[in-house]
Amino acid sequence: MAKTPAKKNGNAVANINEIPDYLRQDVGKGTESVRPEDIVLPRIVLLQALSDEVIEGDCKAGEFYHNIAEVSLGKTIQITPLYVDVRYILWRPRESGGGILARADDGIHWSPSSAAFDVKLPSGKSVTWRTAATVRESGLGEWGSYDPEDESSPPAATKMITIACAIKGHPELSPSLMSLQRKSLTPAGKFIGKLKTTRAPSFAQVFEVSSFLDENNNGQKFYNYKFDRVPGFLDEEEVKPMRDMYESFADHGVSIRNIEGIGDDTPAQATIDAGGPGI
Repeated sequence: MAKTPAKKNGNAVANINEIPDYLRQDVGKGTESVRPEDIVLPRIVLLQALSDEVIEGDCKAGEFYHNIAEVSLGKTIQITPLYVDVRYILWRPRESGGGILARADDGIHWSPSSAAFDVKLPSGKSVTWRTAATVRESGLGEWGSYDPEDESSPPAATKMITIACAIKGHPELSPSLMSLQRKSLTPAGKFIGKLKTTRAPSFAQVFEVSSFLDENNNGQKFYNYKFDRVPGFLDEEEVKPMRDMYESFADHGVSIRNIEGIGDDTPAQATIDAGGPGI
C-alpha cells in the first residue's frame, strides 16, 4: 500500500474531507472560469538514482513521486486507470541541438506533416528524417528509422503511453498522469494487454503499480514499472466518480504540458539516446 504523503515545503494538497463544514457550501468557488484544457495535470514520476529528489536526499530511487504535491508515494501504489493516451515525439538529437522536431499527439498524424529534418547522430553521421501525413506512412516509429542505413537501429520517433489515473486512497491527488516511454514501453504494453483481455471498463479496475530494478542493453541499471491487476471491480459508488473523470478525458483528451521535461523521468532507450532528455 502507498504510504500517506508527507507535507513538504507547505505544498501538501488538501483532501476534500479536510475542508471545514463552514466552507463546504463554497467548494470550487474561485475557479469557475477554469476550463479542463487550462489545468496542468500532476504527474506520477518513477524516481531514478539521478533524479533531483533523490540527489537532494528527500526521496529514494524506485519511489513514485507526485510532482505537484511534491511527496513520495512509496515504491508501490494502487491506481484506477481512467484513460490511456498514445502519442509520438520526434526529438532532435542532442548533437543537432535537441528539442522537439515534430509530434503526433493523437498517435496518428504528424505535426508538421511532410517535413524534412537534417540531423546529426551521435556517431557523427548526418541523416534526414521525413514526416508524412501519418506516423505509419513516415515509418519513423519503426526499427531501422533512426539510422536508415542500419536496420537494427531503434525508431527515430519516441512512442509515449500516458495513463490518466486515480490514486487509490488519495482522491486529493487525482487525477494524475503516468507517462511511459523508451524502456518502460514493455511494461506499458503488458498493462494494456491486461486491460484489453479483461474487456471491462478501465475505470472500474484497480492495478497495483510497483517498481523493480531493470537493466538496459548497455548494462545501465534503472527502475522500471510493474503492473499487477487487483482481482475484482470497484463497486457502484466507487465507479461513479471514476466514470465522470473518464468522460472528461474522453471529451477533452489528455493535455500534457512541459512535454520536454517528461523524458527526464523515464528510463533510457535500449541502445542509444534518441535525442530526448535522458535520465
